[in-house]
Amino acid sequence: MTNEEIVVSVIVLGMVWFWLVAIRIKELATESAKRLCERAQVMILDDSVALTGLSLARNQHGRVGFRRTYRFEFASDGNQRYQGKVIMLGSELVAKDMDAYRIVEE
Repeated sequence: MTNEEIVVSVIVLGMVWFWLVAIRIKELATESAKRLCERAQVMILDDSVALTGLSLARNQHGRVGFRRTYRFEFASDGNQRYQGKVIMLGSELVAKDMDAYRIVEE
C-alpha cells in the first residue's frame, strides 16, 4: 500500500466510525426523549429525534467531545404539536427542555 492509500483508508475508517457513533448517540437521545415524554405523560410524535446542532464542547472532566442537539415533537392532546430538545455531550444527556403544553384532564 502506498502512503496515499493508507491516508485514504484512515480517513474512510474515521468517517465510518463517526457515523456509527452518531447513530448510537441518536438512539440514546431518542430513548431520553421518550422517557422525558413518558414522565410528562405526553406522546412523543414520530417516535424519533432530529439533529439540529453539532459543536465541540468540554465535559465536566475537561475533555473535548461532540455536543449534539436533537429536536423532537410531542402532543398532550393529539391535536397540538409542541417541541422539545435533548442535548447530548458524547453519550451523556446534559440538558433537556420542553415547550409549555396544555395539560389534558381525563
